[in-house]
Amino acid sequence: MAGARQEDLDRVERELGLPLPRTWRDQLSAENGFRWDDGAGVTGLVFRALPVRCGSDRKRMARTAQDIVWHTERARADGLPADALVIAVHDAVPQRIALRGGDDLWIQRGTGALEPLGVRVGEFAPGAEALPPVDELLPVFRFHPDPVGSGVLRRSPHTCPTCDRARGWEYLGLPFGRETLEHLCPWCIADGTAAARGASFVDDHSLLRGGVAVEVIAEVCDRTPGIPGYQQAEWPVCCGEAAVYVGPLDPEDVDAVGGAEREAVRAVIGHGGVAHRFTCQVCGSERWWLDLP
Repeated sequence: MAGARQEDLDRVERELGLPLPRTWRDQLSAENGFRWDDGAGVTGLVFRALPVRCGSDRKRMARTAQDIVWHTERARADGLPADALVIAVHDAVPQRIALRGGDDLWIQRGTGALEPLGVRVGEFAPGAEALPPVDELLPVFRFHPDPVGSGVLRRSPHTCPTCDRARGWEYLGLPFGRETLEHLCPWCIADGTAAARGASFVDDHSLLRGGVAVEVIAEVCDRTPGIPGYQQAEWPVCCGEAAVYVGPLDPEDVDAVGGAEREAVRAVIGHGGVAHRFTCQVCGSERWWLDLP
């Protein structure tokens, strides 16, 4: 996206009552919103650096409506301090990156307190050379076929607690279970090794209620990466089968949602939530889990 105009940057400062740090103002002047890949950094995630609302024409104004001001005002309702502004968000995982008057970065996880990240703007999103090489293909998850795209798997230097290997990828969330198993590799999820240690990744209530076969419930709950969110995820059922997870809906794609769900999806995203899209593997229809803070 082209750089932001100076008058639009000035408007953000007026509306929030805060100055944009010079480094970030210069960044937005060069590129007004961009993909910020911290896969090799402290978060291991890919964030969406927020634009400022562009007033040059209606089309660009609509595309940049959910800008720094929009997200900061909603984060303040979740306890964001008045001296902070949100500059980046993750669309699948409820995390926000913020600045507080300088170049030091802060993070808000869910509705928790703002925490220092320990890095500055120029140190965030380092190159991939910091990560171990990967010499094997990622496993295939039938009910969650793109866990990298959906944001639940990330590149990682950490050692998996079940296979004791640093395999270059890890699961973002924490599974349910008797042990705290951080940094699980996707291979140990797929082959059931993590489940053998008591880990599960999806609550089975909606699947049981929908009459899904026991062996499918075991595959979804015990051998499929879960979906981190504000609330406990409810996996949709359609045509008697567990639906396939596609990923979080990009806020710009709300108008493409069909049927009666469009306004519900729009309302959830408008309140800072995430619309998680699934498809039925039998009839092909869309199904949704709407996650609100």
